[in-house]
Amino acid sequence: MSSPLSNSVSWTNFVSRVWFFFRPTENQDTVQEDLVEGFIWLVGGSYLLLALVNCVILQYMEKNNMWIRREWRLLDALSKDFKTANKSMVQIKERAQQVWESVHNLRGITHKLNEIEARWVKKTAKVTSEAERCTVGFEEQVDGRNFLKKYFLFKKFITIVDLAFGMHRTKGGIEKLRKEKNYANHVVRILEESRMTVRRLQDRPIDESEHPSDPPRAPFDSKVASDLELLISNRPNLVWGMSAQIPFVVMQLHLLEAFIKDLHGLKLERAIEKVWLDEAQNIIDQTNNVIKTMLQETANKVRWLSIFKDYWGLRRKFKKNIKNVSAVLSHLLETKERYGFKFIRRESSKDANSNVPQPPMEDNTTSLISSAVRSIRSHMQDQEPNSLTLLAKELEDLEKLLKDQEATERAIGTRMASYKLLEKMASDAELCMKNSQWTEINRIHEDASFLKRCVQVYRIDMMKESSSVVGLEEDIHELVLSLKQTANTNNEAHERHSVLSIVGMRGIGKRTLAKKICHHRSIINHFPVRRLVSVQEESDEIRLLQSVGNQILQIQENENEKEYWINKLQVFLKENRCLIVLDNLLLKQTWDRLKLALIPDGSISTIMLTTRDKAVALHVNPSNIHPLRLRTREESWELFTQMVDCPPSEVEILTKRVVARTGGLPLAILRLGYLLSGKSVTEEELSVVLERVSQVHYQQPWVSTWDTNKEYLQSQPVLEKCLSYFELFPRDFEVPARRLVALWVAQGLAQNTELNEERTEETIAYGYLLELINRNIIQTVERKRNGKVSTCRFPSTLRELWLKNRRTTRTPCSWSVASFDRQLAYRFDADEDSGYSRSIHSLNSNILGEDSCPLSITVFDSRDGERLGEEVRDFLRQGIASGNFRDLQVLDLERVLIPHLPSAIGKLKHLTYLGLRWTHLETLPPSVGKLLNLQTLDLKHTNLGTLPSSVWKLNKLRNLHLSEVCRIKFMPQISAISMKNLHKLSGVFVDHESRALMEVVDKLNNLRKLRLTFQLTLEQQKRLAERIPRLTHLESLSLKSVNEDNQAHSLRLEPLIDLKKLSSLCLSGKLERRAYILSELPESLTELTLSDSGLSRGNLLLPFLGNLPQLKFLSFFSGSYQQNRMDFSGGFPNLLVLKLWCLDTLVTLKVEEGAMQKLRELEIRSCLNLTVPTGLTHLKTLQELKLTSMPAKYTADIENAFAAAKRQSPDTIIHFPAIKITNESPDAC
Repeated sequence: MSSPLSNSVSWTNFVSRVWFFFRPTENQDTVQEDLVEGFIWLVGGSYLLLALVNCVILQYMEKNNMWIRREWRLLDALSKDFKTANKSMVQIKERAQQVWESVHNLRGITHKLNEIEARWVKKTAKVTSEAERCTVGFEEQVDGRNFLKKYFLFKKFITIVDLAFGMHRTKGGIEKLRKEKNYANHVVRILEESRMTVRRLQDRPIDESEHPSDPPRAPFDSKVASDLELLISNRPNLVWGMSAQIPFVVMQLHLLEAFIKDLHGLKLERAIEKVWLDEAQNIIDQTNNVIKTMLQETANKVRWLSIFKDYWGLRRKFKKNIKNVSAVLSHLLETKERYGFKFIRRESSKDANSNVPQPPMEDNTTSLISSAVRSIRSHMQDQEPNSLTLLAKELEDLEKLLKDQEATERAIGTRMASYKLLEKMASDAELCMKNSQWTEINRIHEDASFLKRCVQVYRIDMMKESSSVVGLEEDIHELVLSLKQTANTNNEAHERHSVLSIVGMRGIGKRTLAKKICHHRSIINHFPVRRLVSVQEESDEIRLLQSVGNQILQIQENENEKEYWINKLQVFLKENRCLIVLDNLLLKQTWDRLKLALIPDGSISTIMLTTRDKAVALHVNPSNIHPLRLRTREESWELFTQMVDCPPSEVEILTKRVVARTGGLPLAILRLGYLLSGKSVTEEELSVVLERVSQVHYQQPWVSTWDTNKEYLQSQPVLEKCLSYFELFPRDFEVPARRLVALWVAQGLAQNTELNEERTEETIAYGYLLELINRNIIQTVERKRNGKVSTCRFPSTLRELWLKNRRTTRTPCSWSVASFDRQLAYRFDADEDSGYSRSIHSLNSNILGEDSCPLSITVFDSRDGERLGEEVRDFLRQGIASGNFRDLQVLDLERVLIPHLPSAIGKLKHLTYLGLRWTHLETLPPSVGKLLNLQTLDLKHTNLGTLPSSVWKLNKLRNLHLSEVCRIKFMPQISAISMKNLHKLSGVFVDHESRALMEVVDKLNNLRKLRLTFQLTLEQQKRLAERIPRLTHLESLSLKSVNEDNQAHSLRLEPLIDLKKLSSLCLSGKLERRAYILSELPESLTELTLSDSGLSRGNLLLPFLGNLPQLKFLSFFSGSYQQNRMDFSGGFPNLLVLKLWCLDTLVTLKVEEGAMQKLRELEIRSCLNLTVPTGLTHLKTLQELKLTSMPAKYTADIENAFAAAKRQSPDTIIHFPAIKITNESPDAC
């Protein structure tokens, strides 16, 4: 481009040459002079005309350039978002092909445009291209640096004209697109739906941490609206004649400023969001420059022309600027409305500020609005002007809209700014009505309508963020602590723990866990170098070392010498503190080839490997193995609902059954997500899904698990027999762990071969269950609060493989089901796999031949009715009478309605287990005393009121479970019976009529578990309390004292410090000598539950409890703590769970730094007077904070405290807890 100076020189040369040609001579006449003068005027006039045309064109382009540029950027961003969405869809399809080997199941994910919308998108692309050409071309031609360059660009005149016509065409095209607002809105909505669907499916297979994030935005701290108000206040003459425009602009600026501040820190996910926010900030900046300029110019005007107060020129300029600002603000709002895109704040369920309650509307604001509306209504009674009717409705609608948004959106600053504006409008409306200023009423109505429009547009929706680590939270916590401790140990200890194995089946989340650990801030601080290495199964050792070495060293070398790679890796791992993750190590030989290079002497690095085979982990380092479990029922449902929208409905129960079929395997849940995502969850869709998940490809991970564990199970016949018991239960049945353990013990599967009295048979059996769980053969469905297994199940697909394998390798009798014969299961409820095995029969089947003598009978029945009990009783009577049940060892009738047992039950001489829980049993025949081999008698949740005295003849009885209504009215002399085998006695009710147990309880010297409910005088309780400390083997003790109305009563207790093995203590009742008793608890205690204890000096007790070294679970239930303060000043070194339920007197909760440093879960329920929590942010390991039936203010205070701590320490290495807010019935205490 030529410079202005060169243009000037060229013009001078041209004029000189013309003057030389027409220079006057002596002989020239006046005609020639006139010609010369006319030519000069013609040229000058043409130049001026051209300059004028050029000026007009440039002014037109300047006027429209920013408007077109804004529209172009938004349309271009929309196009980029479509490309991004399409790219993500390709990734999802690729992942789906890996999972399903087909993509036809994605038919519900893609949201396609119709023909008209597709044409609109193509038209948009053309308009965008032309707009970009015009705006960029204009900015290249004109930069406004000086007058000559701006208005005298004759060499570029044709180009400028072309750009001007292009702008005109572009503006027309954009105007047409604007008229088709519905298409734009619908296209964005389709894009939003596709993006949300893709995101739900993308979170798991595609790790976001692998994608670079946007650079942080600079803090936004604008006060342009306040500055404008200040300018108006100080220079009122400046805004004369603009009384309607100025308040309107100020309102827009206030709202836009607040909205931009609300968007700060928000992760913008789409290009159109980023462009819109950038344009908004530009508008604020430009407005700020305008106001600063006006402030400076008005100051200069006052200083130099203080005598004259004429602001006419400035006022004209200011009015033009305000008009331009108003136009661009309106255009910005209109684009947000037109496209309809949403700003979304994703709040993780693991985040501290999830579900943070928003500040409610102030009471004075509500009263002002209500007062204004009442005043308007009173005026309407007199004359009912239409403007008042509209204004009253507008104010009411605005108030309701803002209240509704308190719980649904996160634009807090914008909402509060709207409240202030609404409050001012209400106040102005009342003032105007008093002064009968009806014109102003119309203006206020217009402002209220516009405010309502802004509130609807300037909003941030909250959406719960999905999490790929559901069920892995404890694993992350444990592994991070373990790795940190390993990094801080000495060389000898480091060598022992420098290799850690994560073991689990395919698709269980090993790689996900490893990634999360590598990105954990604590690990980043301890291990500056972290590598995730994909291990390929190479037969060539050098190629294996080359592959691993290139990944660790982040190089690309093809060196073929073994020693070269070994030396290079050893040096690197000695010089750097590294965390090396070897992903998917499948063979022992692979580790043997890598070991020398990865574990050199003096290494300060740590190796973490993932493998499917526990044998590999045992080979690598048997002392440092971390098994992953299948997800629980609750965790599986959470993973599924992150991917599939499943609102509560009748289909939900069926959907949960389908999810249960996944066996808690995340990969299987992911497949369900692909099948159902984007579709309405109906019975028809679920039936299709059930058919799909039964295909061979779905079974592949389970087949691999079965193949991995088959050899091990064959080498462990006891475990194989334990597993066979799951065949007795219906498909997907949730089996209580205590039921399994009792059955295994009754069948003699848990033998104490080490003759260790400390290891009971129940402990051994529970260990078998944990082994099956750790090998991903059994799924933990639900866990107790102390982490132990409550219920479990045999995953459906794995169960089918097990049955198929047993059917092909064995030839059982027609009624045999297990690997050891003579086990029978009867099912009365419909079960879709009941015909799968020949061993499953109806009760009416004639399957017992003359020589058929089962060892175990288990009955399942979900029906109701007295006749059903009669059928079962008749069946048992026939079997006993025929002698077919003479060898029976296990009779399990749990949850079968049977009020009475056959009187001949005593003939089952070999019976070791009699399960009658939930049977509604009313009487127990005396002949039960003849079951001399009986070890477990389970009568819990029955209607049995008394126990026959013959029960005490059962010398081998180990476990006696009763309901709390059952009384023991008679016990024989201790010399007449032997009670050395009784380990568990629970559910006994003791009163003045049934004091027999109280007199001999100390003779039950092998008791491990004692659970009593009693209604005794203090003197009687004293005698009982003196005997309990003599039960030195006691591990679990539960005592409940009630009065005649079954309400909490005084509880007398003696010191329990001599019970060295006591681990669980539950006390319900008003303690005598309260704090003193609880200050003398054994150090072995791990779980303490107090209810109705009436501790009026609880703060004196807490230090004693805090010194219990093994205490992990502490619960204060209703009436247990009666002080208004609860201070945790220190101690509780191993406490994991703290529950505070229904503590009516508790006002203040304080946690000081250093207390409860391992706490993982805190639940506060129905503590309605609890106000200000202090120090909860000191709980650095807290993973879950449950707030149940708590006041909204308390909930908000806690959550805001965590959110504030997170803002103040954004780089903290501690993860803030998941905050779960629920409501329960008051009876839940």
